[in-house]
Amino acid sequence: MSNYRHHSGYCGIEVRDMHPRIHNFTYVSSCVKYMIFMLNFIFWLFGGLLLGIGMYAFMDKWHSTGWVRLETFYDVILNISLVMVIAGVVVFVVSFAGCLGALRENTCLLKFYSMCLLLFFLLEMAIAIMGFVFPQNMNSFLEDKFTDKIIHSYRDDSDLQNLIDFAQQEFKCCGSE
Repeated sequence: MSNYRHHSGYCGIEVRDMHPRIHNFTYVSSCVKYMIFMLNFIFWLFGGLLLGIGMYAFMDKWHSTGWVRLETFYDVILNISLVMVIAGVVVFVVSFAGCLGALRENTCLLKFYSMCLLLFFLLEMAIAIMGFVFPQNMNSFLEDKFTDKIIHSYRDDSDLQNLIDFAQQEFKCCGSE
């Protein structure tokens, strides 16, 4: 009679949960969680710094010259301040997703973070493979098209001029050969 309860006149059958609830969760080590958080937090700060410096340089160029030329792809690539802004935004957003995703264990943000890292890795590998498989094409592209654009833009953009002068002094070279 152990299945029957007798409480102040109630006589019934005790119902026991034969199948306890199964919790679907994965255990994440707190060491790994906080290490990913701290690493992404540092990258988030550097991304914000890069974004801030790029915005300052872009606005300074805008105020000093009154215009910024962004007509072609080469104009965007050769504009150092704009490249800093774009790189800063990308690093800021991706590292923020990794930082917040690790801290809150948010699978959506962690999937976005891991997909971005996978995409960056695949793009890097594709460029490296193209450089090894087609070295003549890469050389001709860099020497003919890219160098010509740099030479034509050298006097127009003071930031590009300062970067090229710094690189030539630092690496002790005097132009493309």
